Amino acid sequence: VVTGATPQEMLDAGFTQVGADFPVFLHPDTKDEYALARTERKTAAGYHGFDVRFDPSVTIEEDLSRRDLTINAMAVAVEDWETFKFTHDAQLVVDPFGGWSDLLAHRLHVVGEWVDAHSEQENQTFVSAFAEDPVRILRTARFQARYGFPQTRETTRAVMEMVNEGEVDALVPERVWAETWKAIDEKNDPLDFFFFLEFHDVRAKLFKRLKLTDALIFDFDNTEHLSRAQRMALLTVRFKNDNQVALFFDELKAPKDVRDLAVATHKLATLVNTDKELDAGTVVDTLQAVGAFSNDASKAAQDLVVAGRMHTDFVAKSHAFNVERLQALLPKLAHVNFASLTDEQQATLKGAEVGAALRDLRIKMVN
Repeated sequence: VVTGATPQEMLDAGFTQVGADFPVFLHPDTKDEYALARTERKTAAGYHGFDVRFDPSVTIEEDLSRRDLTINAMAVAVEDWETFKFTHDAQLVVDPFGGWSDLLAHRLHVVGEWVDAHSEQENQTFVSAFAEDPVRILRTARFQARYGFPQTRETTRAVMEMVNEGEVDALVPERVWAETWKAIDEKNDPLDFFFFLEFHDVRAKLFKRLKLTDALIFDFDNTEHLSRAQRMALLTVRFKNDNQVALFFDELKAPKDVRDLAVATHKLATLVNTDKELDAGTVVDTLQAVGAFSNDASKAAQDLVVAGRMHTDFVAKSHAFNVERLQALLPKLAHVNFASLTDEQQATLKGAEVGAALRDLRIKMVN
C-alpha cells in the first residue's frame, strides 16, 4: 500500500497501472503489486456500488479501516521491513484495530468499532464496513478453513445481517468459484469453508446441490497428494448421478477440465462402489467414458483410481469389482490399440468397426 502519492507519480516512477476500479500498479522490476491507499463508500447493493477515493491525504489507518478482518488490517512501514520480525513490537506495527491480539488469540474478528448508539434501548452499537461487500463472507469462511480460528460474536452478527439483507444474492458464480477454488486447497480443513457457510445459512444459497453429509465422508487432512481439481471432485463423488455433478460445476462456471475430472471421478467411484455383479461390457464402457484409454490415460486413470479409493474406504469391501482389480486391469486395457487386432481385422475393419473390435478385445481381457 502506498500513501502520499498520486497515480501520475507512480507512472512517472516507472510503475504500470493494472487496476480498473482503483489504482493498482506493478513494480517495474519485481512486478509486485502496489496499491494507493484508499477509502470506499458503499453506494449500491452487492459489491459493485462503491465510491472510491484515493489521494495523497488518505492515511494507512484509513485504508486499513476498509479491510475485512482485524488480522488482515495490520501494516508495517516498508523502511522497517528488513529488521521487522514476527514478534510483538508495537512500535513497528500499524495496528489500529487490535489485529495482533486477535491473531495471538486465534480469532476471526471483523474490523469495526463500538460507538454510542442513538437508541435508548442499546447503549452501544458495532459499526463496521464489513457488510459492504458480500465477498467478505466467502473470504472469512476461507480464513476459517485456513487457520481453524473461531469467529467472534461481532463477526457472526455482521455476516448474519448481510444474509438477512439479501447481500448474498448479489454474489455472482465467478466470485463464488474463485473463493471456493482457493478454499479447497486450504491446509487446516477445507470443509470448514462449507461449515462456516452452513452455519450462516449461506451454503444452500450458493451450493444448493451440495449436501455436507455427502462431503463429510472424506478426511481432507489426508489429501495433500491430490490436486485442487481432485479435491473438488471428492465433494461431488456421492452425488446421485453424473448429471448432478455436471450441473454443480456448470452453475459455478467452473473450468471445463475441473468439471470433466469430477464427472469422471463420479463414474469411476460408481464403478468400484457397487455391490452388483458388473458385466465386462459395463466396466469397459465406463472406463472408456472417463478417458482411461486415451493417449494420456496412464496418469489420469491412476489419479482417478486414487480418488475412487478414498471413497471405497467408507463403504463395504465386498464389491464385485474393486479398486485393486481395476488397478491391475488399467495398464493392460490402456495398451490395447490397433496393433492388438489380428492381421485380418487390421486389413478389413474400418471406422467404427475398429472401435467395436477393440471394445470386444478389452471385454475378453476383463472376463
